[in-house]
Amino acid sequence: MTVFQKDIRRFQFPGFGETGTCFLRARVNPDGTYIFLCSQLKNYTSTPITSVVEEIFMKAVRELRYAGLLNRELSLSDIVACSRWVEHYPKGTGRYGEDTYALVDFASGANPAWDYVSLERAIMECGVEEDFFFISPEDLHFDQ
Repeated sequence: MTVFQKDIRRFQFPGFGETGTCFLRARVNPDGTYIFLCSQLKNYTSTPITSVVEEIFMKAVRELRYAGLLNRELSLSDIVACSRWVEHYPKGTGRYGEDTYALVDFASGANPAWDYVSLERAIMECGVEEDFFFISPEDLHFDQ
């Protein structure tokens, strides 16, 4: 089995009062692990990804199941256990003047926990190559 990776340039999610949009990259590894990179878009002013991270995760899982890329027999807690979710704010979109990365842990259910890490640590924790975290400027620019 090979690695499957899919980019969804404009992944839509339920936002506050309107549909939200982000960049989502999903990877299915041969060992049955799932790696997600969810990025806030530049020039986007609606619901931030941090505010509805649980909903974005659930929708991403549903879409992988629908596409037949995720074992349908796994429970949600099994999926959480074998997934890594990285929340990314590109330079100019978050509170800081640089790219930020957070590993989001859904193990506590409705109360996700964010661990802000360096890019190097995100690469190590996810077991991916550095290119996994490269997103083209066009893919990060929100255009209505």
